[in-house]
Amino acid sequence: MITEEQIKEIRELIKQANNPMILFDDDQDGLCSFLLIKKYLGKGYGLPYVYRDGNENDFLIENIHNNNHDLLIFLDVPFIDQYFLDKITEIPIVHIDHHPPHNLKAKNYHYFNPMLNDKENNLSTTYWAYKISEGPEWLASIGIIADWFIPPFYKELQKKYPDLLPKTVKSPGDVYFKSNLSELIKGYAFCLKGKREDVRSNINTLLKIEDPYEILEEKTPAGKKIKKYYSKRLKRYNKMLNDALDSYKSLDSKDNLFVYTYVSGKDSFSSMLSTELTYHIKAKVLCIARVKEGETIISWRSRKVSLPDKIQIALEGLQGRGGGHKLACGTGIKNEDFPEFLKRMKDLIDEDLNK
Repeated sequence: MITEEQIKEIRELIKQANNPMILFDDDQDGLCSFLLIKKYLGKGYGLPYVYRDGNENDFLIENIHNNNHDLLIFLDVPFIDQYFLDKITEIPIVHIDHHPPHNLKAKNYHYFNPMLNDKENNLSTTYWAYKISEGPEWLASIGIIADWFIPPFYKELQKKYPDLLPKTVKSPGDVYFKSNLSELIKGYAFCLKGKREDVRSNINTLLKIEDPYEILEEKTPAGKKIKKYYSKRLKRYNKMLNDALDSYKSLDSKDNLFVYTYVSGKDSFSSMLSTELTYHIKAKVLCIARVKEGETIISWRSRKVSLPDKIQIALEGLQGRGGGHKLACGTGIKNEDFPEFLKRMKDLIDEDLNK
């Protein structure tokens, strides 16, 4: 866990800034972490961040220098290149995350991760942002549940929103995919998809939302705008989900791996699709592959098979990268290497399950 002393330390570090730059992972956990911290500080500029190697970060580094940012915050970002730290030496860097820890070092770099104190505790970054900011709980619940955790404050939250949340839940999926809050959890993810200017506009609009019903019941202009934006993508997502469920029906019951491949369109639904399919079907390992020009991007989900070690073995000699949590990972692989990579993964998974 991140201790109370560390929570106080984080508050002291970030409150000193007048013009912070906040970079967050481009999913609900990252987004809700940002919204909570930005509301808490009442200042700062935020952007979704996708990992970049070395000097690919130069445009961001230049932005930080040119705009006189006096603090850099990373939220739910699993990987940062040492190059980034080497180039940003004059301002504090605060990094809050819950993915497997790393060993990056810099005098001005402050790294907080619950897994450093307890390797079994990887509670989502949104939860720690909630602890730092002290709410609101409904917003924190979106990021926490989307990252497959049931919030520790769930009982109290359910009493406040009995029409949105079921009284009894066995897994985060019961809320994510079957409750009346489901639309909002998915909607926040879809707000990060689209043109860069649209995403920035959505983020600024979400900062104005004070109550979930503003969006669900379109009670305010901000709520109407957000619901209109995500509804089109929700419709496309549901069509793809139904197609994947139909595809699963033809899977041999002896197969340990279910593979669903789709050609990249305007948006990627792989992460959410793999998570929801895991909830609905019984496949032991799921591979949701989005084929784009030159590369196939894969979202992996597993019930008990450890994935990161197998991905690294399967990638040997191939053009790709990947990693993540024990049961949820991502991979990028060149299209010409995808068939061989998939064959290796299937063999490794079968070997593990047939011990």
